[in-house]
Amino acid sequence: MSTGPEGPNWNDQLDWSAHPTYAAPTPTSESPRPRWPWVLGAVVAVVLSLVALLGAGLLLSYRAEQADAARENAAEAKAIETCRAEIGEFVEAVLDASSRAEVGIVQADLSEAISDAAVLGNRIDASSLSPECDSAYQAADEAQTIYALSASTWEDCIWEYTCDPDTDFDNSDWSTAQDKAQAAYDAMLAGISVDAVNS
Repeated sequence: MSTGPEGPNWNDQLDWSAHPTYAAPTPTSESPRPRWPWVLGAVVAVVLSLVALLGAGLLLSYRAEQADAARENAAEAKAIETCRAEIGEFVEAVLDASSRAEVGIVQADLSEAISDAAVLGNRIDASSLSPECDSAYQAADEAQTIYALSASTWEDCIWEYTCDPDTDFDNSDWSTAQDKAQAAYDAMLAGISVDAVNS
């Protein structure tokens, strides 16, 4: 606020500055506005942007992993389905013969069951099988071979005068055949190798 000079002749404000008692107005000083709210707001905005980008990246990565897992599961399911179509009847026939032999079977029935399984096995093109499927096929084929040889030996003993089937016929290798038949079946259903089943 300015204070004008006193006296009757100094009414015109244009002459005030020439009067010796004139006091020039003191400008009011305004306090500078602090800058920290703007800086803080900018930092918060940057942090939120980084969090949003990180979240988006993690979401995209998760979705990609889920898609990869879905494709892998679909491929595994398709491989199992294909393997069952290729060797399923044979493996199940060998396992059925094995199950019947485990609970008790006569030689004629064992021979018939194994012969039927062999017919199914002969239709399989082993060269077209996947490694896991071939592993199951080989195990079932080994079991079938054991039973076929055993049925033949059993029949020879029946017709051999000096051989008593109840005491002289040895079927101890049936347990090995049973293990192979079961492992083949389990491997086929799981889409894995027989070694993985047995481990």
